[in-house]
Amino acid sequence: MFLTVASLIGGRSARAQHNGCWQRDCPSETTFPGDSELPGVANAWTNLVALTSWARDHGMPAFERYKVPLLWTARPVPPDVRADPVARRYRTRIRETVRDGANFADHYALVWWGCGSPCVDFLIVDVQTGRVYSNGEQLVRPPMYRRDSRLIVEDPTGFMTDSLGHPGFPFVRYWEWTGTQLRLVGSLSTDTLPVRIQLH
Repeated sequence: MFLTVASLIGGRSARAQHNGCWQRDCPSETTFPGDSELPGVANAWTNLVALTSWARDHGMPAFERYKVPLLWTARPVPPDVRADPVARRYRTRIRETVRDGANFADHYALVWWGCGSPCVDFLIVDVQTGRVYSNGEQLVRPPMYRRDSRLIVEDPTGFMTDSLGHPGFPFVRYWEWTGTQLRLVGSLSTDTLPVRIQLH
């Protein structure tokens, strides 16, 4: 089925965004069925477009491109939440996540929380040292990430769609974690591409 939520994108209607293909299929339109069976990927339920062969065909990276060896096995160092105002505010959430150990890029813990609808904030903690890294990025949906990769992926395309399945948030984004900061390594707009989202 499709979510029947009318969407306005940047002040223009979904009809304008998709070249007038309203109430009918657009030529050469690609339908994504919403595959969330991705073992080892946190928040895989958000994946609809970002981790598909279609995205890779458009030059977007996969987790394997930023693969890291899993070497960290020690107990996590408690996070230092004193030096960062964001960390101080969300210290309970951060401490609870770090207590469970590394979940990202071998020896880091990626911590995320909701900040409204649609809004997700996140930061990264080095569980070897306890250092907290805020990043200033704000997402629509929780990020996807893996313990054995430095890649972080956002896919909000399925959060809200029009009656034909065209995304209300027509983009996907990809960041590499360098060890101290995020570096945008890919972004793809589905705004002008023939994309439909099918939700089960």
